[in-house]
Amino acid sequence: METVQVEKIVTSHFFLHSSDQKDIQKEVLMKELLDQKQAESVLKLYGKQIKALNDQVPATYLSSKLGIICSAYITMLGLHQVILPIPNSLSIQFYQDEKYQVDTIAFKVNIDNCYYAESHKESRREQLANFFETFITPLIINLSKTVNIRLRELWGQLLHGIEYGRKIALDLTANEREKILLDQDYHWLIKEANPSIFQSEKHVLDFPYMEVQNPTSPCMMQRMKPTCCLYYQTEGAHGKCYTCPRMTPAEREKRKQEVLASVK
Repeated sequence: METVQVEKIVTSHFFLHSSDQKDIQKEVLMKELLDQKQAESVLKLYGKQIKALNDQVPATYLSSKLGIICSAYITMLGLHQVILPIPNSLSIQFYQDEKYQVDTIAFKVNIDNCYYAESHKESRREQLANFFETFITPLIINLSKTVNIRLRELWGQLLHGIEYGRKIALDLTANEREKILLDQDYHWLIKEANPSIFQSEKHVLDFPYMEVQNPTSPCMMQRMKPTCCLYYQTEGAHGKCYTCPRMTPAEREKRKQEVLASVK
């Protein structure tokens, strides 16, 4: 697969960039966040951007974004046998968006250093296990330690990002065979992978699948988030998300009425 094709897929669908943003204020390799001081610095800066009221909020937000990046890795490996050099080259760039005049972030990866993997199932499983064991898991654990938040909260947000990316990935499949292959890879990671790749005795991504009624389409159900993203702990937030697992039935009904009122 040509480099330009890889770049088009990951940029258009998984928010990964291969070139620098303009007006970069700070750039840090994600592997450097394994150092607690670097993690603190990045989370404080990101927290300021999203107007977080505490240091745990940027950790949950960042974990969700990492989940989408995981989906890019899973998808390129499964559909194209391409291994994205995420562990060594992924960086987070803080910059000002010229169009909206706001400070924001972007993730950059060196597409030129992609390489190819074998296409059989065992090889893909081995690559995914190594990706988590050596990069994602240590990163999530250090983010948890840095802001003193339960690991479960960050794994839940990582899963939320992975599930978001999974929907995108399935839309990119060309046929039923590819769809089945990709779905099996996601299922393996979320349900069947050895917990040791997460430095855990049990599978950290295997959250209960719970649904709530869509507020505007009562006949439709939507998945409740695995864990809380802590959006309600940002400046100007109007309470918890409708699909937040921390929301009580009374709070969800109130939020439902607010959503209905806003669409009238």
